[in-house]
Amino acid sequence: MASEQRLATLEKVLFLKSMDLFENAVIEELGRIAELSEEVEIAAGETIFRAGEPVDAVYLVLKGRVAVEKNGVRIREVGEKQVVDLVAALDLGPAAHSVRALEEVRASSSMPWIFMKSSPRTMSWCARFGAPWAE
Repeated sequence: MASEQRLATLEKVLFLKSMDLFENAVIEELGRIAELSEEVEIAAGETIFRAGEPVDAVYLVLKGRVAVEKNGVRIREVGEKQVVDLVAALDLGPAAHSVRALEEVRASSSMPWIFMKSSPRTMSWCARFGAPWAE
């Protein structure tokens, strides 16, 4: 996977727009998110975060699959065009689940406050949700 090229900003915007989470977002908001995100590669079997630890970023899966686990039991899988544990990232609290890569994963990663402050509409949703940094 290391040989794959990084997505251009326009490609990131189109990818974000294809996700259910961003279906109503305007292109300018998606452009800000795309510019502030970083692509990361995660090896198969690598733990992205563990239950009880803070979630360091919002991860949007570009390629591959991850497992969301509780006490070693797989609860669900997250694949391409899906977000990994958005709620844990937004509330800045410890993760309720562990997340690990089932195969090589390429993801777009953003700090939660950067991810959400780039969109005024999303910020208002986060404030209603109770994210401590959204006020």
